[in-house]
Amino acid sequence: MKFWKWGFFIKLWKEKGIETEIIYLTEWSFFKFDISWTRKCDHAGLEFILEILSVYFYIKYYDSRHWNYEKDRWYNEGEEWNEDVLAKGTMKINPNAEWNDDF
Repeated sequence: MKFWKWGFFIKLWKEKGIETEIIYLTEWSFFKFDISWTRKCDHAGLEFILEILSVYFYIKYYDSRHWNYEKDRWYNEGEEWNEDVLAKGTMKINPNAEWNDDF
């Protein structure tokens, strides 16, 4: 569970941005480190995670667009990614779902 959280988002240009968070976790951890890079997916980008003595540092440089898997490209402006996905039945939305960002 998290004890406190601080973060911000910087929009660099139309589709690119940097998201940063510092979180103090109540569950103790000595050290964790992770770097990942995603591409050809929703919000693709570079992610850096460092956790030292239960303080979690997170930085992500990413693209805010959604990926069209059928056409192997980003959705164009004006195309609705959620309507397209829902029409194909590949994603179901639960109207009773709640957001949970506890780690």
